[in-house]
Amino acid sequence: METKTTDLQKMTAFETLSAKVLATMAPFGWAGGRGFLAAKTFKTIQVGQTAVAYLYQDDGYHNPLKFQFTSEGRNVC
Repeated sequence: METKTTDLQKMTAFETLSAKVLATMAPFGWAGGRGFLAAKTFKTIQVGQTAVAYLYQDDGYHNPLKFQFTSEGRNVC
């Protein structure tokens, strides 16, 4: 008999993965936040700008980690 994975189990597994990824990023200055996985402020010529990282739950095999930060048309992440 095949055991099906419930939504609660998937959510728990994703939260565990998110915590592991954040723990790996933390020594490099990334801090956890609400609505995104982590954020880090980079100094720019004008002001400090914040980069944001998102971890997406995909098909159960792939969990893309994407970054959002644009300064002078380049991606500092």
